[in-house]
Amino acid sequence: DNIMLTLLALFGVSGLGVISIYVTNPVMFRMGVRNLRRRGLQSVLVVVGLMLATLITTAAFTTGDTVDHSISRAGYQQLQRSDLQLNFVGDTSMTNDIAVYFADSATEALDQRFTDGKLIDGFLPLLQEPVAVVNGRTGLSEPSIVLSGVDARRLDDLGGLRLVDGGTADVSALQPDEILLSKRAAESLDAVAGDVLTVSVNGTPSTVRVAGIVDDELASSGSRAFYEHGAGGGAMLLSSVQQMTGHAGQINRLTIALHGDVATSHERSDEAIDLIQPFLQSPEGAAVLGTTQPVVVEALKADAVAQAEQQGNLFTTFFLVLGLFSIAAGVMLIFMIFVMLAAERKAEIGMARAVGAQRANLMQSFIAEGMVYSLLAGAVGTAAGVIASLSLVSVFLKVAGGFDFIEPSITVRSLVISYCLGVVITFLTVTVSSYKVSRVNIVAAIRGTDEEPPRPRKRQVSWRWVAVGIPAMIVPPLGLWWMLRKGFGVPSAWVVAPVGVALGALSVLVADHADSQFLFSLGVSLVPLSVAVLAAHYEVSRRVTWTLVGAFLSAYWLAPISYDELIFGHALHGSMEMFLLSGIMVVVSFTLMIVFNAQLLTKLVQRGHTRRYTASAVLVTMTAAALASGFALGDRGNGLGQLLFLLAGVTGIGAAVALAAVRFPHLAPALKMGIAYPLSNRFRTGMTIAMFSLIVFSLATFGAINASFVSMMSADGGDGGWDVLVSANRNTVGGADLRSALVEEDAPIASSINAVGRTTIFTGRSTVRVANGADQAVALPVIAADDSFLSLPQGSLAGWANGYEDEQAVFDAVRTGSHLALVDRSVIADGFNDYDFTLKDLKIEDDRFDPVQLELFDAATGRSEVVTVIGVLGTQLEPTYTTGVYLNERDYRATFGQPDYLRTWVRLDDHTDPEQAAHAIEGALVRRGLQAESIDGLLEDAAAESNTFILMFQGFMGLGLLTGIAALGVIAFRSVVERRQQIGMLRAIGYQPGTVALSFMLESGFIALMGILSGVVGGMVIAHNLFSSGQFASSGAEFAIPWGEVLLIAGASFAMALLMTWWPSRQAAAVPVAEALRYE
Repeated sequence: DNIMLTLLALFGVSGLGVISIYVTNPVMFRMGVRNLRRRGLQSVLVVVGLMLATLITTAAFTTGDTVDHSISRAGYQQLQRSDLQLNFVGDTSMTNDIAVYFADSATEALDQRFTDGKLIDGFLPLLQEPVAVVNGRTGLSEPSIVLSGVDARRLDDLGGLRLVDGGTADVSALQPDEILLSKRAAESLDAVAGDVLTVSVNGTPSTVRVAGIVDDELASSGSRAFYEHGAGGGAMLLSSVQQMTGHAGQINRLTIALHGDVATSHERSDEAIDLIQPFLQSPEGAAVLGTTQPVVVEALKADAVAQAEQQGNLFTTFFLVLGLFSIAAGVMLIFMIFVMLAAERKAEIGMARAVGAQRANLMQSFIAEGMVYSLLAGAVGTAAGVIASLSLVSVFLKVAGGFDFIEPSITVRSLVISYCLGVVITFLTVTVSSYKVSRVNIVAAIRGTDEEPPRPRKRQVSWRWVAVGIPAMIVPPLGLWWMLRKGFGVPSAWVVAPVGVALGALSVLVADHADSQFLFSLGVSLVPLSVAVLAAHYEVSRRVTWTLVGAFLSAYWLAPISYDELIFGHALHGSMEMFLLSGIMVVVSFTLMIVFNAQLLTKLVQRGHTRRYTASAVLVTMTAAALASGFALGDRGNGLGQLLFLLAGVTGIGAAVALAAVRFPHLAPALKMGIAYPLSNRFRTGMTIAMFSLIVFSLATFGAINASFVSMMSADGGDGGWDVLVSANRNTVGGADLRSALVEEDAPIASSINAVGRTTIFTGRSTVRVANGADQAVALPVIAADDSFLSLPQGSLAGWANGYEDEQAVFDAVRTGSHLALVDRSVIADGFNDYDFTLKDLKIEDDRFDPVQLELFDAATGRSEVVTVIGVLGTQLEPTYTTGVYLNERDYRATFGQPDYLRTWVRLDDHTDPEQAAHAIEGALVRRGLQAESIDGLLEDAAAESNTFILMFQGFMGLGLLTGIAALGVIAFRSVVERRQQIGMLRAIGYQPGTVALSFMLESGFIALMGILSGVVGGMVIAHNLFSSGQFASSGAEFAIPWGEVLLIAGASFAMALLMTWWPSRQAAAVPVAEALRYE
């Protein structure tokens, strides 16, 4: 709300400024506004260019709204009246197979003590157990759904269960042998009301009848209601489930309903927790529950709503950060458009100045015109942003699958913020650019000639500006400029350069104290840019100066060296802000080198007989050498071979152009014009190249990062050396010995199994912290692994501790030694897991790391032990399957008791397909409650989900390409008018219409190609550095270039750019020679 009010105030100030222009000088206001009608097509292009900032911000905010609303809505639907929950397992109460049993009599005792109808409406006891189910009518089965025992009276009092066909189920009318099946379970079993199901618990079958189909929620499906791909569950009477599972008089979940409706009751969660939790943690409360397990009251629904808001804010922030590239490109386009408009109206501006108009009047005219453009562009951009958001999030995610809960939601606040922000950004940029374009030489403007550089004048002190500048020092840049430049007449270079050098040096010095890589890199980049400004003031060769600056910035940003670590002895911290800064600086460096040296490219189109093949021969040789080196390197060098292939592609394009000029001599004039003319206006060309390059850089970098991680998932070792994962539950019979179970069922697949390893799952009792550390122990799985699991093949570790020769030595040590452990990738630095635990000091370099000690605790018994981590598992499965600290059975038993192996890892012979084997295993053992999944399939699903999000983000960033394309369109249309006489001269000396049109097309093609190539090359080198020596160096991923994606982005961008200039090129070719030469 504060952001909205601030932007509304700024919008109001902008509007009042334009209204004051209309009131005080209506003539200049009308002069500015009339241009919209006079140049309709150009006005459309301008609006398209100006709307980009609004489009990006609108898409970002509305995406956040949709995610926030969708996740909140899903949370309300899944939890219903369950606001709080008794939590015995720390932060992971939603894990499916964790169960702490306590007396169901606790419900009545707590009800009598706390239920008052004002704060607490009631308590809901549940007994939820995983069971195997077979539908007798269809023959379909599920190895594990959640059977939920409910207190019918209490559940009905709190709203009951929702039938999928509408209405509420009468839970109290359920018979002991009836079940209300959840929607997901019904779909997987193809069940309908009246079907008879066989439910197997601990090998004992029971027959139940489906009384109805209800929605998936906590009371009907347990924790699986929260997972889109979960098998669901079913609700029966509490007494029936207690009898079937052998837990008479017990429950394992107790939720609390607060007073209010489904969407608002959670707002009083803290008040209720403060009331209930002290009692539960007292001896009297422990006696009521009948368990010594530590317990807290969890704000289940409030946490879900907070997480939804956090996810929405994360999407908004992430999209805005990514959109900053597009917004920056949009701001450049706005500035360039008004500079070009001023150039087009140069004679008009000169005449206005000649008849008495002041610079302030010209600014008023441009500001009035710009404000109208801003208002129109804001409206168009807001509408386009909403459409883009709905397309990218709602449609795209649903088509990708697994995101059916997404429901579009757009708030008025987001639309107001987006519209006002877009208009304010545009208005400010227009105001700054209008100041620049109002500075014209009257005579040169009327004649249409270039302005001569101003003659140096004697400095005069303006004490008025000095007096104004002193109080303005509250905004240092403004105060310094007014006082030094306006007041004392100091040359602008001597204002900008010393300030820039001082800021750069200060940033470098402060960076170490602030632990900020951003400040260090910003300071290093500011210093050469500031020095170059001073060199330009003293007329040092611009080409030499800016080429050296570009080369320095390229060397700093693209070198795989951590300069901050070399200087300070340790690496500084950097995050997403470094992505933005690196993109801008790499683009700046490449653009400077291109615009000041691109005339060298004309050497590619030499037509002289003696040298006509020289350029093409050199480039072909370079291409061949790069290709040969890339093939020679292969997978070595952490992706260096991929970069050599990219270099071969760049030089190959140059070779193709050179050969085309030799083979088709009539193309040479057009090719030379296509390169030479853009360089006659370096500012315009550089701005357009930078626009393209910024967007392509972001697309290329994200594409390479995603491709590298996806490649890692599919690489050898990503499966951990196993083919199939078989999961049991606490009600499974015969799950501990998979081979024996398959032999008992006469399953042929048993003969295809080469090895079997077993591990436990999280019991909810273990907590972990770094030994001798100050941090409090947090919940984290401690997993027992049998000897077979700890005899994995080579290539199964991502890294191992110094002092161990190889992977086999590590496995042997953990298997036979004491107090040694393995961890998975998700808990090391740069890893991601569902628990609040990360080994920040464990960083893998060249497959090695320093050992780390952990202290493990059993929360139920208080026992503890210290272990040393000497290996990191290389599996790339989702953290849900692998997160934890792995011990051998002896160490585990000493602290946590006898292990219950519920997860079995299977390695098959070389001739057996893992997918088919998983189906065969599950089909044979489904009645026992065992579920089998192909590990390759799980990795592919994870990669597909990652691809979905990356493609969505790339689609969002790709919107920024409209900026560069719109810029080319504006330039092309402007060029036809600007160069009308030149076109006539070219036609008069023999240029054919086709050659003229081709020249215009090639000009746009040259600009687009330079922008695309610099963006792709810069993005790929930055991505390579991230994996070779940067943030992802310890991830185990090898740099990979997504060639298909790169070619698609580059090809589509280039084609769109040429298409945008096709119409202006036809207009240029159709200009009559005589008319063009007479044009004045």
